[in-house]
Amino acid sequence: MKKVFLILFSLMFLQVVNVDAISCYNGIIEVDDSNFSCSNINSDIVYFYHNGQDYSKYFSLSENKKRINIVDKTISFDSALSEGVIEIVDGDNKAYVRIKNPAYVEPTTTTTTTSKNKVTFTVTLDSNDGSDVVTKKCEVDDLNETCSVTLPILDNEDFNGWGTGENCKEGASGTIKVNKDITYYACYENKTTSTTTTQKNDNTLYLKSLKLYDESNDNEIEFGTFSIRKFDYSFKVLNEVENIKVDALSDDNINIDVKGNNDLVVGENEIIITLSDGNDNETIYTLVVNRLDVGETITNVNYLSNLVIGGFNINFDKNQFIYTITLDKDINKLELTPIAENNEDIIEVIGNENLENGSSIKINVTNDETNTVYTINIVKDSANNLLIFIAIGLILLLIIVLIVLIIVKKNRNNKIKTPTNNNIEVLKI
Repeated sequence: MKKVFLILFSLMFLQVVNVDAISCYNGIIEVDDSNFSCSNINSDIVYFYHNGQDYSKYFSLSENKKRINIVDKTISFDSALSEGVIEIVDGDNKAYVRIKNPAYVEPTTTTTTTSKNKVTFTVTLDSNDGSDVVTKKCEVDDLNETCSVTLPILDNEDFNGWGTGENCKEGASGTIKVNKDITYYACYENKTTSTTTTQKNDNTLYLKSLKLYDESNDNEIEFGTFSIRKFDYSFKVLNEVENIKVDALSDDNINIDVKGNNDLVVGENEIIITLSDGNDNETIYTLVVNRLDVGETITNVNYLSNLVIGGFNINFDKNQFIYTITLDKDINKLELTPIAENNEDIIEVIGNENLENGSSIKINVTNDETNTVYTINIVKDSANNLLIFIAIGLILLLIIVLIVLIIVKKNRNNKIKTPTNNNIEVLKI
């Protein structure tokens, strides 16, 4: 396959982000823009996907393959999304561009309003993964009537509809009828896999709530947005914090074990919260705590608004700074699209070359005063290494067998004696 390099850039923002693997310049592109420039497109046809659906009809490629035109400005993103991520496929290579949704309406704080005898119902959608809660509204003429709301499809292979319980495994999809304000939670059919490689998570055991406190004064510690299906958290505490009190709540029949929350050292500490039910079911929540040195202060964080890694779904959370990815042995570089939350911040990617088992990719988000680091730890698949060891073992075994055969043959040859001439005495009669 030909190696294809696709370059996209934003016409609306000064800040651009370099995507190493496909040399793509990516930013926020308004739908009002009629097109955006690109180069080095080698395929005759470029495909455009959103949430796994073919969106190619909304775009066209110029004859000289140097411009992508938005041919239909009524791109049908779900109205609950403020923007959509378009996956651009050119041959075997992919890039991503984020396009604002013209149908999106910023939700208001009012849950139910009436105007001229009309009633508005609000449907709250909680994706159960730590991301922002989305609201949808529909209007009816009378309280006794129902109205329709279309539920979005989440980009998660375990997603299985929307339900009214946080621990649901299966729920509704498509268009539903509502006659009141209601909250729906994303349902997940299979277990959710954490980015921690040692974690064993069972999809029936969850924390209902989690709070952290400085044990010396009971001041609450901020550690990010808690979600029952978010299993990894990373945060900083001042040097004054030596012990952390963990207030974790789950169902009555679930045992909660907490380790690593006392006698924190300066630097990185790991608090492990293990849930078990006595039936070999286990879920682990991991808290990575960075205890600062004496005199250090917790500065403002330079966040990424999104981090897309081609071919991998990492369930990005801007408050999660450490991720772990398992790669095949022949993958030496990742297709990274980091987007800064603040367009003035500068993004620098370090270590995304010649990836080996144990490699770490650092994504620095910096401005004039502060720096935030997102880390991607690499684990290389060892399955192929086992095949190599087996092949080497078979070759050595074959060599040993040949040597033994040679020795046996030599010994046989030595045992064959050449006949000697005996003195024959002839008797004469």
